[in-house]
Amino acid sequence: MKMGVVVDATCDLAHALVSEQELVVLPAALVLDRTRVLMDDRDPARTLRMYRRYLCDRAQVPGIQPMSAVAMRELFLNDLVLRYDRILVLCMDARLGEFFGHATQASFGVLKEYRQLREDAGLDPSFAMRVLDTGTVGPGEGVLADEAVRALHRGQENFDTIRRRVQAMAARVKCRLVPADLSYLQHRRRGDGARMRGWDYRLGRWLGMRPLLALEAGRWRAIGHGRNFRQTVSRLLGDTTARVQAGETGPVVVMSFGGDPRLIRALPAYKELESKAARRRIDLQLAVMSATLAAQVGPGAFALAWSEN
Repeated sequence: MKMGVVVDATCDLAHALVSEQELVVLPAALVLDRTRVLMDDRDPARTLRMYRRYLCDRAQVPGIQPMSAVAMRELFLNDLVLRYDRILVLCMDARLGEFFGHATQASFGVLKEYRQLREDAGLDPSFAMRVLDTGTVGPGEGVLADEAVRALHRGQENFDTIRRRVQAMAARVKCRLVPADLSYLQHRRRGDGARMRGWDYRLGRWLGMRPLLALEAGRWRAIGHGRNFRQTVSRLLGDTTARVQAGETGPVVVMSFGGDPRLIRALPAYKELESKAARRRIDLQLAVMSATLAAQVGPGAFALAWSEN
């Protein structure tokens, strides 16, 4: 019985882990000027090129087109249904994007047609597919994908048990974000990601402050701030170090940065977190932020997520 884990383009995990664990990524398209289309498939080198060439241009905010339900259905029927016996699909918070809706719609067609395809291929016709709204995004999805992969490696639980475990963990995932470009947040359309009130935006710009945002019930809410981006990120890393030392986190802390991750690794606060996490045997994952998420919250942003014990 072979189980596959599918994630959408906003799931932030280190590229090496995505490749090693054969995670399937549902891509998204970023549309500029209604003509240029850039595909976000979680390749870190291509993503960094997108940041440098397109996403940093404040004059145009890319439109986001998640993989369509029809394209998902074709992917599952032509490939994944024949590769896996059980498939768990993890999607970003349905209130922030359309991946969950498209994947759910696609699953209806898949579950109607998979049997004949598997029989024709000489496979056991038994097959199951579950689509989960994770209620989170970016590194939060990464935390849940990591748990699914860990459960697969343990090999001690069946598909439904793993699905219930991941679903229960989703309620305990905490996701934080430090934006780098407040003007990007101010001009996003409502419902397309983080958005700041005009007064908060003007005050932040005037004082040079950067807010610390928490994802709660599909909305980004300010829960603190620092004098600048570096200080706010360092404060978040310091708070996370304290949680790790207190045993309040799960086995992994996932982070993503809308730029070269080496800039984050060079921070003293990151090195302290790395040291304390190693002592506690907590795995740290730092990835290039997906272009799809960066198109919502702005390039240069830093995000971090963990699950509460």
